[in-house]
Amino acid sequence: MGFTVIGIRGKKPCRVKNQSHRCLSFDILSEDLSQYISDAKTSILIHTAWEMTPKSYWDDIANFRWTTASISLIQRFLEFGGEKVIVTGSCAEYSWLSGVALSESSKEEPTSAYGKSKLDLLRFLQEEKIPHLWTRTFFQFGKEIHSAKLIPTLIESTLAGIEITLSNPRHVRDYIYIHDVVSILSKLIAQNKSGVVNLASGHGRMVSDVVKYVEDALGMRSKVKYSDESGLSTSVVADVSRLKNLLGGVEIQPFTKSIECTINEYLKLA
Repeated sequence: MGFTVIGIRGKKPCRVKNQSHRCLSFDILSEDLSQYISDAKTSILIHTAWEMTPKSYWDDIANFRWTTASISLIQRFLEFGGEKVIVTGSCAEYSWLSGVALSESSKEEPTSAYGKSKLDLLRFLQEEKIPHLWTRTFFQFGKEIHSAKLIPTLIESTLAGIEITLSNPRHVRDYIYIHDVVSILSKLIAQNKSGVVNLASGHGRMVSDVVKYVEDALGMRSKVKYSDESGLSTSVVADVSRLKNLLGGVEIQPFTKSIECTINEYLKLA
């Protein structure tokens, strides 16, 4: 899109191969980026990093370290001439008990450390009147190594013939493929959109149906048991009206195709 991008990659290897991109390794939680930010002279800060340790990140107190470190990072960015902050937030910032599609004005009542810490950073941006775009991504999926998320776990366990336990088969979630997330986020940035925006498909799918989609795409049966079949189910689905209005419509790859693409990504590494 014509942007020059400087990536901060933490400990992971940099896989981006593009002449307009350069990648540096920093630990945002422990290293001072002041000199680097001063030298970079960038106008936009895109912040997608957060606590994501598999199986523990949801309630890990380390989430709040990210809030503190992020505020410091943003303050340094603004001090050295930065103009706008873009952060990938989460549907975990909403209450999940309404049973209706969640719009950007829906009740914000996170129950996890992950959701609370993200919302704390948004409140900082709003209270300080810092120009920002805050996307609330719903249930993103794609190939992820050592993930505890539903679709990667289903694919990995089915391929390996391992039994997994899920909670309630009737939970309804709004799943969106990572490549759609990247495409939509890029358009929002390039078109200089602002405020809070849901980033989702707008379609809800029951967990049991997702299991069937994966089984059909693999041509294999999954070894799944449910720990809470008779319990209360919840629906977490986005109202994407604002997103569509901002971009004049949104194209999302069909769910079955996205499942197939994700499986193919796993099979390439098998």
